[in-house]
Amino acid sequence: MAFSTHDQVPDSPTNVFATLNNLCAFSTSQTFSDGNLQVAANVAGYPTIPSNIPFPIGFGKWYIEFFIKYTTGYDSYGILPSNYNTNTNNYPGSISGSYGYLGWIGSKRYDGNSSTSYGDTFGSNGNLMGLLFDAENGTLEFFKNGVSQGTAFTSISTTTEYIFGISDYDGSTSGTYVVNFGQDSSFGGNKTSGSANAQDANGIGDFYYTPPTALALCTANLPDPAIDPASDDLPEDYFKCVGYVGGNTNEKFIGFRPDLVWTKKRNGTENHMLYDSVRGVTKRLYSNDSAAESTGGMTSFSSTGFTMSTSYADNESGYNFISWNWRAGGAPSGATSATGSAKRINSSGTQDDTSCDALATAASATITPTLMSINQKSGFSIVRFNGNGTANATVPHGLNKPIEMLLCKQISDSASFVGYAWNSWHIGLSNNSFIALNATDAESSASSIWVTSGMTNQVFTHGTAHTVMNRGTGDYIAYCFTSIEGYSAFGSYTGNGDGSSTTDGPFVYTGFKPAFLIIKQSSSAGNSWWLTDSTRSSFNGDTPNALRTNEPDAENTANSLIMPDYLSNGFKIRGWDSAVNTSGSTYIYIAFASMPQKFSVAR
Repeated sequence: MAFSTHDQVPDSPTNVFATLNNLCAFSTSQTFSDGNLQVAANVAGYPTIPSNIPFPIGFGKWYIEFFIKYTTGYDSYGILPSNYNTNTNNYPGSISGSYGYLGWIGSKRYDGNSSTSYGDTFGSNGNLMGLLFDAENGTLEFFKNGVSQGTAFTSISTTTEYIFGISDYDGSTSGTYVVNFGQDSSFGGNKTSGSANAQDANGIGDFYYTPPTALALCTANLPDPAIDPASDDLPEDYFKCVGYVGGNTNEKFIGFRPDLVWTKKRNGTENHMLYDSVRGVTKRLYSNDSAAESTGGMTSFSSTGFTMSTSYADNESGYNFISWNWRAGGAPSGATSATGSAKRINSSGTQDDTSCDALATAASATITPTLMSINQKSGFSIVRFNGNGTANATVPHGLNKPIEMLLCKQISDSASFVGYAWNSWHIGLSNNSFIALNATDAESSASSIWVTSGMTNQVFTHGTAHTVMNRGTGDYIAYCFTSIEGYSAFGSYTGNGDGSSTTDGPFVYTGFKPAFLIIKQSSSAGNSWWLTDSTRSSFNGDTPNALRTNEPDAENTANSLIMPDYLSNGFKIRGWDSAVNTSGSTYIYIAFASMPQKFSVAR
């Protein structure tokens, strides 16, 4: 098949332009072509098609061109929050009942609740529209055939992540649209290329009209992530998945000194075992059990990994094992005085140790931990504390950013006590809810164990059920996480129950290619916490190799319906098993990166 000039786009291994995201297609009635720059839609139900790269939060001014090839109805385009659920039958921008779409429809601007007069009428064949989003100052402006229609919106949140979207607004008519994110001013040969071959403010791209002082939406223009591969600072320097064969005492090489090591026998039944530098190298907990900590097979943390004894089941000869490893701030000194030892790496990556007492005082916390290991750069801390038996007690976590996931476990006293379970918290849960890592339970708020509004940039907050996770005689360990752009993500999605041969489940944007993913149905009981990683399943469609955090069984190698695709910017649910994709059910997820999207697209 012969190629035309417009089939050649300037994407390269070091720079990839945005396209429309066909993984968010509302139905098979949407047809994508020209490298996902053109879409033909004839779908009822107000579907919105987003781009595959969102606008960076609070960063840059961004310009996009949009050609109306064919329309018979009342269509729109604009921006919407990037966590918009495109896989359910929602109005543009509808997120759990609240509207967030900001766009241009006919001769009106639309803010998700109402429309008001704005500019000229754009909805006719052959018009070339433009969008200018100032993410730094929170304004949105539209253009028609190169002429500005004036500022449509001001005071847009600069702390929300938005994404470009096209919507068949009237829900019944058809249209064909072609988008130029900077890669093709001919719009797939539908127009003669712009005479100026206009570029953006960084000299990138090919636009029909000379853009205002703004940027093309492409990976080269994305801001450098906090963990920046361009500076030889990789996600695997803070989290890495490593496999090993049992039966030897050789170092399990990771590449950094781990502070949390989670191991699991792959091809046999055995508990998940968690070791950390705060409780001490030999002390283990089980993610699938409420038992107290016990002595395990780990013998040392080294500067580049860890070693194991062959006398315990977590290094048994004849079995394969997997380990997931996180770097916090290093092993605290072991002091258990009132001041407490806190090993800390700050957001710049510099070691600047402090004390638990100083952190508790600065946060006005009511509990002073005994030991802490903190890594603000990677958004992970380990906190050991003694409960004080009071309601609404607060504990410092040291991350200087609100936590988004808290795995908390009592490590002392009787295993029969209800507070012995992993009664944990996640940002994707309902208000004041908790969920147990070692069970198939749904989320619950009956005991008021955690206070959602109390998960601040300084502390996590217990609820009124202070005898569960804050007993006066209890010794606790807490693993605290907050998302770091391009490295980690914690959130939720709604299943669509797609059971067709297209296996078109929800697409979830994370901003990176995942290396590790846990999914748990939170709205209903009965489903496990399913854990996958890119080390055991190295390519999409590979053997499932999924494990359950709440069970000691071997990895699942049969049920392909629970396996997602790992993509350069997130993951795509391909199955319809209830564990990952029941229609209308809520699922929470935990994801860590192998590479940020800015650098993962060519790999």
